[in-house]
Amino acid sequence: MVGLLEETDIDFCTHVAARRFERYRGHFGVYQTKASNSLSSHLVGVLGEYAVQKLLLSRYTLVKDWEDIDGAEYDFQIHGVPIEVKTWSNEYWTNLGRCIRPAHLPKYKRDKAIIIWSSVWLDISEITIHGWNYASDISDRHKTKTGRYKIDNYQIPDQEIRPIETLLDYIDSEILK
Repeated sequence: MVGLLEETDIDFCTHVAARRFERYRGHFGVYQTKASNSLSSHLVGVLGEYAVQKLLLSRYTLVKDWEDIDGAEYDFQIHGVPIEVKTWSNEYWTNLGRCIRPAHLPKYKRDKAIIIWSSVWLDISEITIHGWNYASDISDRHKTKTGRYKIDNYQIPDQEIRPIETLLDYIDSEILK
């Protein structure tokens, strides 16, 4: 699913990303590098969350506090089911996209989280929601070293991502039943 973001959407996301960046300025990001805690990395993440919210709000009530800069436990919840959105710049999608940090996966599995995968072209404001997975879909066979620093991650192959339409069916038939 591909979509373009409006200028007002980008302005809102830029504001949220700047607040998150200021909150964590000087801290290392999740990959223990300053580069993973940059204004642009926060913007990429917020754009993904925002696009997923637009998709899901067309059908569901979500729990999301955009003013919570310390970060909620998950990006969204639908009837208590946690949803985590993972977004990369499109230029990094092939090599780095679809990754979960080993430290995060046990919590996601314990909480039966849903992971939604997306990527964004910042220069043209185009976002792609590639699909989703149950956290339980990710296993040790997906463990790999990614990126320039060869960081341990779980990386799910493109062909194992579930189509986003099936998430809507799952929500309707299993979560909202």
